[in-house]
Amino acid sequence: MDGQPASGSLFGFCDLLFSHARLLRVERNSGIYLYLPNWNIISSSSVDEVFVRAQEMLGFRKETIKATVLIETILASFQDGGEFL
Repeated sequence: MDGQPASGSLFGFCDLLFSHARLLRVERNSGIYLYLPNWNIISSSSVDEVFVRAQEMLGFRKETIKATVLIETILASFQDGGEFL
């Protein structure tokens, strides 16, 4: 973005959110639910920061965006201190 490399998954999240979030929240009165398949690549604190910032920018209340995470091994569940969103 702006000539700088960007994460494809982050770009996809932003595109989805800014294109469809108002429809989901306003017209359907629904939360925004995401599936994160590769938990070993990202940390929960990074995801939380992105979710919180996006909610602030869109004027949504806290915890409007929620995620389901695929954890492939038991050890991966402790990589981030066992913290879940």
